Order: sequence, then C-alpha cells, then structure tokens
Amino acid sequence: MNNEILVVQVRMSSSRLPGKALLKLDDTTILEHLLKKLKSTQRQVIVATSTHTSDDILEALCLDMGVDCYRGSLENVFSRFLRISEKYNANIMVRITADNPFIDVDEINYQLLFSQQESFYFDGIGERGYIPGLGFEIFSTDLLKKYKDKIIESKDYMEHVTLFFRENFQSITTPEERKNTKANYPKLSVTIDTLEDFQLAKYIMNKLKYLKEDGDQIVNITEQYLKEVRR
Repeated sequence: MNNEILVVQVRMSSSRLPGKALLKLDDTTILEHLLKKLKSTQRQVIVATSTHTSDDILEALCLDMGVDCYRGSLENVFSRFLRISEKYNANIMVRITADNPFIDVDEINYQLLFSQQESFYFDGIGERGYIPGLGFEIFSTDLLKKYKDKIIESKDYMEHVTLFFRENFQSITTPEERKNTKANYPKLSVTIDTLEDFQLAKYIMNKLKYLKEDGDQIVNITEQYLKEVRR
C-alpha cells in the first residue's frame, strides 16, 4: 500500500512578493486556506520550509494548526524533500507550492489513483499540465535517491526539486480529458506571484463565500474577473 504524503513548499523570502504566504485573502491567510483544504483529504500534510529566521513564523502557524513542519536548507530544497521522504517513510509525494491556495484537491485525489510506487513522475505543472495555480506534481520517492548524485551537481536542480525529473525522466502528463488544463485555458492563471495576482485571489476568495470550491468554480470566477477588469 502506498504511503502518500502532501508536501507544501513555502518560504517567507519570496523575491517577487515577500511574505505572501501570510497575506490575508479574507479572514484567513493564503497558507492557512491551502492547509485546511489539504487536511480535508485525510492524508499526512507536511510543510517544508527553511531554517532561516524569517520562516520561524511559518513553523508557529503550523504548530497552531496541528500540521507537521520540516525545516531544512533555504537554497537546497531537494535536501528538504529527501529528508522528509526518509522521516515519514513515504513512497509517494505530492509536491505543492504555497502560492497556489486554490489547488484542486479533487484532482489530487484523482491522480493519486494512478500513482506507482517506483520510478513514477506525474507532471501537473508543465505545458501539458493544469492551469497555473491548480497544478501539482506527484512522484515516487525512489527517484530522490536514484538521481541524488546527479541532482546535487546542479544548483538549479537542488533549488527546483523536480526540474531534473522533467528534463531527464519520462514523465506522465495530465490526461487530455481533464478540463482545467493550460491547453483548454492558455490565458488563465490563479497562482500568486505578484500584487496583481493577489488582487485576483482576493476576488476569488470573496466569491467562494457562496460557492463550493473546486477547479470549475475557480475557472468560472477567474474568467468573470478578467471580463470585469477589461471593461
């Protein structure tokens, strides 16, 4: 049986929008909203952050929410994921970034049905993946060990955990029948990198007060927002 864990990669020292994980969408922060959704899957959720003092506040938030927090190297993100896989004896990891509070947990559940214990990489964020902000990656943790020596040779590979897999490994991509993909909505994005993105996220959050949150709703609300701001 697979031991599946959901790992949220986050740090406060984002270059484009510092501290964005704790910006308030409504009555909750970006990170809190994401963690509450992930906990609803009944799977183990781990926040992967750094030992830098700026991330102390993230560890405190995790403690308040009852979410495990692992702290490791700020630059070598790969080492965080490797240590987490060992600590939790996981064979399947879902990699999620904290700038995607509207990630589609229904799609995570769906794609995990097809995950494999060995040499498996699902690329849900590449060009054949989901709309930015709804996507995630899944991989079997044996890949972390199998390609460790090659990954640690490159600063880019260590910082961008799955980049080596995308460039050098036969990945599984999002099936064409899944609706909310880049191919179907090439101009949409709900990831939060800038203040403009944050304004969209607040708009979405306000609309979600009256709706069930899922990928379809996020797409509909985003299209509505774009029509309004382009008037």
